[in-house]
Amino acid sequence: MSIWDYSHVSWELAGAIAHCSTCFFCRSTLQALPPRYKDFEAFNSEVGVTPAVCAGCGWWTVLVEQQDLEPTIHYDPDSSDILDDGVHRFSMTTGAAGSLKELDLTDVEQPLQDIRDYLTIRYEKRFELHPRLFEETVASVFRDCGFHARVTSYSGDGGIDVILERGDETIGVQVKRYKNAINAEQIRSLAGALLIGGYTKGVFVTTSRYQRGGVRVSELATARGMPIELLDAPRFLGELKIAQRSAFAARDYEKYYEIGMSCFD
Repeated sequence: MSIWDYSHVSWELAGAIAHCSTCFFCRSTLQALPPRYKDFEAFNSEVGVTPAVCAGCGWWTVLVEQQDLEPTIHYDPDSSDILDDGVHRFSMTTGAAGSLKELDLTDVEQPLQDIRDYLTIRYEKRFELHPRLFEETVASVFRDCGFHARVTSYSGDGGIDVILERGDETIGVQVKRYKNAINAEQIRSLAGALLIGGYTKGVFVTTSRYQRGGVRVSELATARGMPIELLDAPRFLGELKIAQRSAFAARDYEKYYEIGMSCFD
């Protein structure tokens, strides 16, 4: 699956879109992939396909350059002898680009990479995201940062939604998909869960922001040897974008070459 629609590829888009170097959606720089060439003897032409993909949200373009090869022969008008022959080249440029689909953010079966791609460009939709999907998204972001991340079960989690491990660290993460600001009591509750669970550190991730009292409790807990890091909505979006770039190399690019060649099927 994908958040990008491949079913209606428009080859009339190329002039403006296929040549662009910046993502239309998240404004990241597009990463050009190596071009591939194929000869089509039936059309006496050569086609080059060059995809470009956004390292942030996965939006793609495909630039297709077709070069028709037409033999040319010049005769001597007096003797009909061939003076020279060669090939005349006609070039045509076209292409395609992905069209964004709407995603059902309440469906827990949605592929996690699709959720991440969609949130990168439609972050205002985060409040519609199923709470479990948000927990899974948070875990995946930390995973790309080098942690072993595990989402806990709904029951018996002790107030911890995600457990992170790296080296000697065991970090408890609480995840809240809230519109309202997180208050001091919620941070105190996390501090208690960390102490009881024997964690070395805590992280609170929210889709909203923190009240000043909550920030103060975090500072006090840190001063007393139980560090609690606060990630509000903008900070988590920043971490998500970093994780997206680190996961860029794992994407499947073969389909973009297939799209480019499909106009000659």
